[in-house]
Amino acid sequence: MWIRGERLREIFRALQEIGKHVEVVFPVHPRTRQRLAEIGMDDAGGLRLLGPLPYIEFLALQKRATVVITDSGGVQEETTFCRCRA
Repeated sequence: MWIRGERLREIFRALQEIGKHVEVVFPVHPRTRQRLAEIGMDDAGGLRLLGPLPYIEFLALQKRATVVITDSGGVQEETTFCRCRA
């Protein structure tokens, strides 16, 4: 899904604001990272940006998370199975 620059900027800023209070780990897809750079939002600003993770490592990250924010139906199902909060 393509997110317009302003919408992506709003999402990234919201994550940065949340990151002031709790650790935010953001596995960033390479196209999203490129898009963030294009709109001048490539400074993590307190977020822990990761590259894409292997499946098992991504599951482990979800399992340890307090909250998972996603637009992926697959990730939503995984968090339910892991008893994470999505």
